[in-house]
Amino acid sequence: FLGISFLLILMLILYSFI
Repeated sequence: FLGISFLLILMLILYSFI
């Protein structure tokens, strides 16, 4: 599902920022 993939990517980006 696209929504789940988008959420996963967003979480990954957030983790990278921290």
